[in-house]
Amino acid sequence: MKAITHDNPKSRYVRRFLASLTCVGLGSSALMAQDDANEASEEVFELSPFVVDGSEDSGYVTNQSLSGSRFSQNLNDIPANISVITAEMMEDLGAYDVQDAMAWSVNSEVSGVGETTSSDATGITDLERRNLTINIRGIQSTTARNFFKWSINSDGYNVGRIDTSRGPNALLFGASSLAGLNNITTKQAIFKEVNKVSTSFSSTGGGRAALDVNKVLIDDKLALRFNTFYHDMDSWRDYGNSKKDGFALAGTWKVNDTFTVRFEGEKGTTENVAPKSAIRDNTNGWDHSTLEVAVANPNTAANRRAANAANAAAGVAAIAANYAPIIDINNLDAGAVSWAGQVISRGDGAFLKPFVDVGLTSGTEYVPMDLTEQTTLVDDPADSFQSALLLPDWDYGNLLMAGSVVGEHETYSVYLEKKFSDNFFVEVAYNHQDENRKWHSQDGGPNQIYYDLSPTLPDGYTIDGSSDNPNFLKPYITAMPGVREDYVQSDEFRALGIYRMKWEWLELDVGGNVSYRSSQSGQYRRALTIVDGDNPDLSASENKPRFRHYLSDPTDGFTQYRDGETYTIGGSTLEYVNAGTGGGQAHTQDQLTSMMLFTSGSWGHEGKLKTTIGIRRDKFDVEAFNNYITDPVTKEYLRSELSDTDADTIDSPSYGAVYHLTDWLSVYGNYSKSFVFGNKRQLSFLGETVAPPIGESTEYGVRFRFGRKLSGSLNTYDSQQENNPINVNNIVNQIGFIHDALGWDELGQRSDTATTASEGYEFRLTGNPTKSWTLTGSVSFPERMNTNSYGFAMDEYLSTVPATWLEAAGVDAATAAGITSPDDIANIDTSEGSGVDVEAIDAITTRWTNILNIIENRRVNDGLGATRLSKINGNFLTRYSFREGSLKGLSLGAGVRYNGERVLNRTAEGDEIVSDDYLTYKVFAKYGFKWKDLKWNVSLNIDNPFNDLNFEYKTVNATTLDGITYNISSPRSAKLGVGVDF
Repeated sequence: MKAITHDNPKSRYVRRFLASLTCVGLGSSALMAQDDANEASEEVFELSPFVVDGSEDSGYVTNQSLSGSRFSQNLNDIPANISVITAEMMEDLGAYDVQDAMAWSVNSEVSGVGETTSSDATGITDLERRNLTINIRGIQSTTARNFFKWSINSDGYNVGRIDTSRGPNALLFGASSLAGLNNITTKQAIFKEVNKVSTSFSSTGGGRAALDVNKVLIDDKLALRFNTFYHDMDSWRDYGNSKKDGFALAGTWKVNDTFTVRFEGEKGTTENVAPKSAIRDNTNGWDHSTLEVAVANPNTAANRRAANAANAAAGVAAIAANYAPIIDINNLDAGAVSWAGQVISRGDGAFLKPFVDVGLTSGTEYVPMDLTEQTTLVDDPADSFQSALLLPDWDYGNLLMAGSVVGEHETYSVYLEKKFSDNFFVEVAYNHQDENRKWHSQDGGPNQIYYDLSPTLPDGYTIDGSSDNPNFLKPYITAMPGVREDYVQSDEFRALGIYRMKWEWLELDVGGNVSYRSSQSGQYRRALTIVDGDNPDLSASENKPRFRHYLSDPTDGFTQYRDGETYTIGGSTLEYVNAGTGGGQAHTQDQLTSMMLFTSGSWGHEGKLKTTIGIRRDKFDVEAFNNYITDPVTKEYLRSELSDTDADTIDSPSYGAVYHLTDWLSVYGNYSKSFVFGNKRQLSFLGETVAPPIGESTEYGVRFRFGRKLSGSLNTYDSQQENNPINVNNIVNQIGFIHDALGWDELGQRSDTATTASEGYEFRLTGNPTKSWTLTGSVSFPERMNTNSYGFAMDEYLSTVPATWLEAAGVDAATAAGITSPDDIANIDTSEGSGVDVEAIDAITTRWTNILNIIENRRVNDGLGATRLSKINGNFLTRYSFREGSLKGLSLGAGVRYNGERVLNRTAEGDEIVSDDYLTYKVFAKYGFKWKDLKWNVSLNIDNPFNDLNFEYKTVNATTLDGITYNISSPRSAKLGVGVDF
């Protein structure tokens, strides 16, 4: 980590990566003429003009896509930057799900792939993979499956290909992020026999098996495809595990030459366990000097404050969680015990100080500190210790800090495709999705380690008949087992028609699409609660025990307590109960109706000019249910009631053009608008509804294409999205103090807005230079920044509202209207008899000043580049297959990803603080052969073959340069696969 200025030279990694990509491009151009005559034409099974099933893809190359006009088009004729991850590319990458594959897409960053972040103790990102989080061009993109909006992290067993339309053109077919649309195409039933079974085994433990069977029941009439898989694979960290299974059934029925019915359904379950590693130095507040100050009456706030103050002066604390009921996970028979007055180490200071002054490239090996050995008190404070950073080694994890996600989903779709004439085609489609996920986690910071500094046990509590604390000076963690249940249900319908017209100088496709989507989603939180007695108050703190575990003792961990089960602990009955009126209980229903018209044209005698023009009108309604109704006795949550609604209609145009200068070179450009749908809109400070985020984008570039041998593009883009909500709690709090002083009601939630700008350059290269060689690569230079942050949006509020504050404090209207800043308040007559509320005036002066300071601090970074976004990213993947000689059947490949420098923060002088760049590698091999009249293949895929420890900060404290969040790359791992076509 270092501080640099903007003119810092690029890293040697950038030069190496760009040079390699250039050499490959030049070398492949020289080989374009080779093997052309030897290429065998592949049979294409076109199901309909609305389907691209991937059977025509060759290596990493494809010619067709639906992402330009929802009608199958040549990629070279689409005025947008579209890249495709083919089935072969996913197989070479060893990608088990969409996120694994999208990590190798153009200008993309994927959450939780191959790295772990310290912000949640290096484990939670594995759990977050339940969400499909893919950033394109620095902005979270939208994902669809067969052009239905999709949120499930689809396993690769049922994925045929992934088309990514970056930027504007993705907005032609429904509400989508400004970043673009990732469309997953599922495996379709085709009129060709497929019989494949595959297994794979991981070096970390476990494996998976998959079956793909496609049967033609009636020639050229009826086909069925069945896919299923089972996945049980361990993480590289101890205790981490992922279990998944599912099946999918697809069918294609050609009723006649003009009418086709397709259907598909899928059902699956997942269970991911991700332990958190104890990597933070949370014990450096203790100097090994112990002063026990008991709390005489812990229910008295004054007594608690006095005891905690005395303990804090001695370097220890009796925090609020320490006097709540505690269940020792290794002494369950004792039940819940009150530890009131007992003392613990402070447990603060969660920063990565040791890495500020030491480099990670020196070869120093970092291993986790053994806390169980740090049990010796010292008399001299000078001899006290600062505990070392608990950086995990490759295997280190702690099941006690684990969380797990258990989910299940089902979805089904029906597609009716009708050809009314040679020129008129219609598709009517319907999709249903239903997903439920339960996230079992330990609330209350289980990644924080404390020391038990109480030599004696609480009154009335004994262990083996003794009141002495056998765990004195031992480290432990506490947590409150809880579960968060998320559910999403949606039904989506669309009707799409396209009419093709052809004249001597013009070919024109005119289309229209009408769609309707209705969805509902919600979240419920529950905690493991003591439910003894008749109608207890389930929200009371005495019924919410925390579990304590000493790290020196083995256990099965907190995740053993699962939702839906009842447990007896120490004579008490515990269940997961949703009690209280707090957050976590929410329900939203929304409807989105879209109408779209578009045209795709080919102009001129040779059709060198291609155009696409579209207009979309969206009408949405959102109903939010977040007023909580609870049982008056038990305080258990019963239901949510409607508290807010939102509706609007938005028009979004999209248009672009491609001009083919020569047979191999073309230029293109496009423009589009977008909007973000699905979230309840906030109120501004003036009480007005904030408009939904509205975006617009332009893109232009050049393309080259040499037959099916090699293709690529170089483009630039400029996008911005207004009305992005931003967190303004600090300002709301300051205004709240003014309202209190004036006796007004609370301001309530308010939102301010900012404009997000995304711009940059992209270069992409894909091809099959020879029959045996396939490759793909890209380099991107993204930049994202926020502008018009609050301060600008607050101007109208601060130009009018302070006068109403002053009038409410007794200042006459004329004087109040003339005050434009807190400094002018000094001129107000506050003498006795003036009728002015002096305390209210003081509050207005102080808090108005604070608001202006907050705004000014925000202005300093306004318009500067976003943090946590790499300045450069790129990837390159290649494979060579031997088709003759003794090595026939063998394929060898390799890939490299470049992760560029990231801006973490800025110094007071304005210099950027950046993290170092690094490279990650992948190698793979596959051997195919015939045995027993069957086609066999054996594959090996290795991630991080050099086992490099790539360490990268994500954020830092600008004043002390302490690391706060960071990434650590995964260690070397291998997957061995065996497959057979039968």
